[in-house]
Amino acid sequence: MIDQTARFEAPVPGQSLTSEPKLYPWETPPELDKIGDVISFYIERLSSQDVMDDLFIALEEGFPLNILVKSMLSTGVMEGMHTVDVSMVVAPVLHEYILGAAKIQKIKVKEFPETKDSQIDAKEKRALASTIERSLEKSPKEDTGKALLEEALSFVQEDAPMTEGEAMATPEETAPEEKPMGLMSRRDT
Repeated sequence: MIDQTARFEAPVPGQSLTSEPKLYPWETPPELDKIGDVISFYIERLSSQDVMDDLFIALEEGFPLNILVKSMLSTGVMEGMHTVDVSMVVAPVLHEYILGAAKIQKIKVKEFPETKDSQIDAKEKRALASTIERSLEKSPKEDTGKALLEEALSFVQEDAPMTEGEAMATPEETAPEEKPMGLMSRRDT
């Protein structure tokens, strides 16, 4: 049987509107409302060598830069320094500032977190490259087949996206472009 008291412990709809107004920093007007002021605020904080050293340690360990920037800006919003929309405009500036400082220090930076799909794609590309390299080693003579394999190897190693249609189609095999048909399609007049 369902506990009858648990049903009454949930917040009442609109309960947050009955608390004291301007109780939290993000409910008050921001301290900085101009984009230039917000950029100056963060650049001033980041100009300290101690702060940058700590950031560089995290970046060297592989912490993604965009998450670092988002967390800094979210904290600024929660503290009432600026609004969310200003943080969205300021984020690319701070990203480039920290990235530039890290490049000056010759620190390799991971800008964005790696997804499972990108990890799988990278693993598959390495496997494809090693398969093609083994095939090239077994091919004794220089011919168009070997040239195609070398081309495929360079394509895989460049990390260029290759769809099945691009891999299979040749200029002779491409289908003629079909004209759009339907109620909203353009008509030649």
